[in-house]
Amino acid sequence: MVAFLKKSPVRRIRRAGDRCFPSANIGCMSVKVTVLNNGPLRLVADDASELAIFDPAGNQFGLAGRTTIGLCRCGLSENKPFCDGAHNRLGFQSACEARELPPAKPKV
Repeated sequence: MVAFLKKSPVRRIRRAGDRCFPSANIGCMSVKVTVLNNGPLRLVADDASELAIFDPAGNQFGLAGRTTIGLCRCGLSENKPFCDGAHNRLGFQSACEARELPPAKPKV
């Protein structure tokens, strides 16, 4: 499963309505991904047209105009890759704090 921002030439120019997160030092963006403790990955888009999720074969999931979705992290959802709240019912626990990743290894 792959989540992508839809790319278009229009998005190269920032609109006045783009969401900015200056307190997080990350500037402006169209989609914010948050790892929820003991829960899913939450994706929040400014506009439903800016968010697309594909299966391994490249088929796009229909998101029915949603601008916020949860992606299952616990592996227990009956509606994978989307969260259905199973983590709450079955006691999934995973707290994540932000950290710096090491530099990427060079491709050989």
